[in-house]
Amino acid sequence: MQETSFAECIVLRLTYVVNFLKF
Repeated sequence: MQETSFAECIVLRLTYVVNFLKF
């Protein structure tokens, strides 16, 4: 398992949620 990929996935999801909440 790649830690970088896992971290990126979390960041992408968090960013998506934040953007969704903003709009």
